[in-house]
Amino acid sequence: MSTLRWQTADDVIGRQTHGIEGIGLYRPKLSEEASIDRLGTSGLQRTSLSWLAGLLDEFGPGDAQWDDEVRDAIGAAQRSGAAYLVVATGHAGGYSSGHGRRVLADRVREVADLAAERTVGVAIEMVAYRNDERRAVDRLEQLIDLAACVDRQNVRLVLPATAAVIADERSRELAAVIRYGGESSPDAGPALGLTEALTALAGADYRGVFEYDVRDASSGHVCCGGYVRGLESLRRAAFAAASATCGPTV
Repeated sequence: MSTLRWQTADDVIGRQTHGIEGIGLYRPKLSEEASIDRLGTSGLQRTSLSWLAGLLDEFGPGDAQWDDEVRDAIGAAQRSGAAYLVVATGHAGGYSSGHGRRVLADRVREVADLAAERTVGVAIEMVAYRNDERRAVDRLEQLIDLAACVDRQNVRLVLPATAAVIADERSRELAAVIRYGGESSPDAGPALGLTEALTALAGADYRGVFEYDVRDASSGHVCCGGYVRGLESLRRAAFAAASATCGPTV
């Protein structure tokens, strides 16, 4: 998973050096076309583009600011070649819990319909990007219910790498991405270590995308990270994580 800690060029070089197959992207790093051009010639698969949308902020569907933001984010995902635009559930704003999730479902549905026009998938992630705010979604079961309420073929989930998620067949089927280091919730259980997560995914015959990011303890540069798909790739990544001299990003 790309972050603001490094430039796009550092992300690309780190993954190419260590044989990583792809990369999850963070939208603020794609503000320049040069970033997208660099990705296009990298040979890396682009698994997702994360967008910290304020879906329950004051503006919404029909508002010019909302429409511009949504179309710009979908366009960035399409230009970068990302398979999924990841939308954060964010904070609840002034909504009550139940009503807020209904409004959230309506807004994700609108994003999904616009994204479908450009053959971009949408993945919902349980992230409250303002720590001092009440979450719109704070339990895994609520996130799963939200996807069912949205009811669009191009909508899936970003789920945390916990033992409960990996062991649950329904969660694995709903996951566009299982992400190491992502936010969790009490009903999802505690996060696994990187090697534990990779080993558990391989044992569960997980065939989807797993995003992770680790750094060199001395230099801070990416030494392993990005994306793996398929049983053999997960096994190789688990071995690399166990033998690497770098530690997980915090």
